[in-house]
Amino acid sequence: LAHQVAPTQRSQLKRRSVNCAQRSEAMRGVWCALLLVGAATLSLVLPAASSLPASLVQWAVVDDQDSTTTKGNYSLWGTTRSLHDCTSHCASFNAASMDNVVKVDNGSSTTGVDGRTGSNKCAIVSWNKESHHCYLRYDSIWSLVPNPRVESACIVGVVSGCQQPSPPPPVPPPPPPQPIIPHMVNIPGGSFLMGYSTLPIPSTLGQPAFPRGDADEQPYHAVTVSDFALSATEITNAQYEQFDPSHKSLRGKLGFSSGDNDAVVFVSWNDAVGYTQWLSQKIGKPCRLPTEAEWEYAARGNNTKTNASYFWTGDTVPDNMQNNQKPTGIPTSGQPLGVARFPPNGFGLYDTLGNVEEWCLDFYGPYLNKSTTNPCGPTQGVSRVTRGGSHSTLLYYLRTANRASALAEERSWIIGFRVALDLHSSCPQHGHRAPVTPAVPHVTEESESKSASWPVWSSTPVSPVVRRYVNIPPSGSYKLPFDVHNHEPSIAYCPHTKELYASWYSTNCGEPGRCVGLVSAWLEPGADSQWTTAAAQLDIADRCQCCTALYMDTTNNTLYHFSAVSAAATYEDIVGILQWSTDCGRTWTQPVTVWNDHGIEHQIVVTIIKSTKGELLIPCDHWGNPPYDMLGDQSVVQHAPFDRIADPAAWEVRNPKTGNVTNTGSHHTSLVELRNESFVAVGRGHDIDGTMAFSYSLDNGHTWTPHKSSFPGIHGGQREVMIRLGSIDQPIMHCTFANNPMSVPSTSAPIHVIGLYCALSFDEGETFAVRRTITDDFSIKGHSQQGFDGKNFTMSYNQGEPDGYMAATVSSDGMIHLITSRNHYAFNLAWLNTTASPPHE
Repeated sequence: LAHQVAPTQRSQLKRRSVNCAQRSEAMRGVWCALLLVGAATLSLVLPAASSLPASLVQWAVVDDQDSTTTKGNYSLWGTTRSLHDCTSHCASFNAASMDNVVKVDNGSSTTGVDGRTGSNKCAIVSWNKESHHCYLRYDSIWSLVPNPRVESACIVGVVSGCQQPSPPPPVPPPPPPQPIIPHMVNIPGGSFLMGYSTLPIPSTLGQPAFPRGDADEQPYHAVTVSDFALSATEITNAQYEQFDPSHKSLRGKLGFSSGDNDAVVFVSWNDAVGYTQWLSQKIGKPCRLPTEAEWEYAARGNNTKTNASYFWTGDTVPDNMQNNQKPTGIPTSGQPLGVARFPPNGFGLYDTLGNVEEWCLDFYGPYLNKSTTNPCGPTQGVSRVTRGGSHSTLLYYLRTANRASALAEERSWIIGFRVALDLHSSCPQHGHRAPVTPAVPHVTEESESKSASWPVWSSTPVSPVVRRYVNIPPSGSYKLPFDVHNHEPSIAYCPHTKELYASWYSTNCGEPGRCVGLVSAWLEPGADSQWTTAAAQLDIADRCQCCTALYMDTTNNTLYHFSAVSAAATYEDIVGILQWSTDCGRTWTQPVTVWNDHGIEHQIVVTIIKSTKGELLIPCDHWGNPPYDMLGDQSVVQHAPFDRIADPAAWEVRNPKTGNVTNTGSHHTSLVELRNESFVAVGRGHDIDGTMAFSYSLDNGHTWTPHKSSFPGIHGGQREVMIRLGSIDQPIMHCTFANNPMSVPSTSAPIHVIGLYCALSFDEGETFAVRRTITDDFSIKGHSQQGFDGKNFTMSYNQGEPDGYMAATVSSDGMIHLITSRNHYAFNLAWLNTTASPPHE
């Protein structure tokens, strides 16, 4: 084949081909040929041998001299074939059957005998291990001067017995990344006074409500700890993500902790314990979270003055070490969380003042009033201890003695952790409980008969009996329950114990705030019974808790309690939690976080209902914060199948068909299901022509249409309540406030009433013709009564309590129970449905 080429052309093309072959080191040792085609020339070059092997079976050569030419011919040992055949053969180089594809050269520039310049793509070699053939391809693209045009050549060679190119030596896989071991600081054991001494604390630290520290910081008691080691800094993103690479997706969430050297956040207590167990296996030493006692001892920094000071730095934190020390809700931008940006304490530990709170090993619980050695905390509890304070909070909560806690599954931008190395017998981790779900309600024949129509009403009117249910112990000036502000109540009747149970939040540092906690009380059966002294129900230390609501399921005698807890101190960043009780609130299950993404749409309102379709519907306030700006301060509705209410994935706040938020058109909304399976909602704000908006939903509470009502609007400090008085066949009661004199019928002339009143509807909310002032004094003069937060008001025949948040329920004996923010009113339907009489002296 080579002899068919003219000698002068052969010489020129050989020069170009050798140039190509010199750069084609990968082809050396391969018994194959490289053909180079010019305008009408052909040359055969052997890059690594002086002659072709005898096993050469065929060559195919084509030269398409014009890019516009669509057809061409070439000679293959006397057989004419089309250009298309060659192109198809060239395309087979990339077929799946070809192995060890080697691109020999990326190309070179050269000049042809006729003055043309071109770009040579030397060769592509493929080895077919089944047929033991080599395939070669050569392409040349030329530009003709002064009239440029593109030419190409396709050369296909098949050589049997071709040697397979020697593969490059295998590259060993990279070694697995070594764990980034935290730098550990040895802490020598010693004794110290743990807690706070009750010396006055200046209000400049930001919390005048507690001038002598928090109650849980006492008693001041002696503690001895043995030698241990603690990581010099909080665990960083780079360190934690060796254990959990998926955490990288949380970097920068809400603007926090995006760098390798930033303190890791959005980690739960369970996550932190998992990291310590992984690290123990990696380094062969026992790692764990520090105990609360170890943490406080180490955070004092070997500073003997710290027992009389608030911080290891003295009586304050230097300005250049502070990080946005003010209460902040859902952040619109992050704060810097890099570790070791500030000087260490006396033990060489960084960031024990602020940056992020740090998980400790212990359950949260009261201190023992005795000296202890290596205390491990309680063996059980509701929440886990966190220490050190954080960015975006008051300096008061950065004090070394200050205690805080959080649910073990909490993940926020507030909390991280550091690691302890156990140099003595370790404390048990008391492992966290496995997730639990409430049992599917079991409906018995008895409960079915009760649910058919209840309660059984008495025809004898029972006028209101007023009891005070908010009874605060003497310690209320400094300890939960507090005597300053008690608000947002809920109430339930337990048919199996015949008791009333009330729950609300209590605070003395304002609302919102880190001291807001949940409290409760009981009223046992009996005409002379009084409400018990209030007691703490759920106290997650230094977290704002609010928005309590109760649902009593009479089919299984289970009381469900929903509430909300903040990441820190505000209502804007709360999660929703659930507990349940089978003994009317005397004992509760561990809290389950059902709405676990911190948000504004979890401010639970009091009227929880179970629909006839088996869904639990809960109205929640959101105050118009993102992503609900377009709704103002209206409520949204959370939905879940009742048998899945402990499953976060079951809850839905948006219309499943449209994706829209289920706003009700009012704030502090009450819900009632109507007999036709539609719903009515009413609440504060968004009045229509000066009246409260009644909104209706025909699609299971997913969309709402507001309408004008006959009730005047109400204002801040007031929350109405609307409930069905028992089973679906019973009337609807709506209790609210008249802020201006309102005319109601009496047995003689109409009465102008003001304050708390209730109305009845026997036509599914179409009309509320019956309205009465809720009072136990039917005289003109009346008497003085304590109301919301101890403020006095006059109760008389036409004056009721002027403000407060209300909740209501019905007991099986046919009594209606209405509570405000302080008082409990018990009356029956027969009295409420009776027209008021004129006043008496």
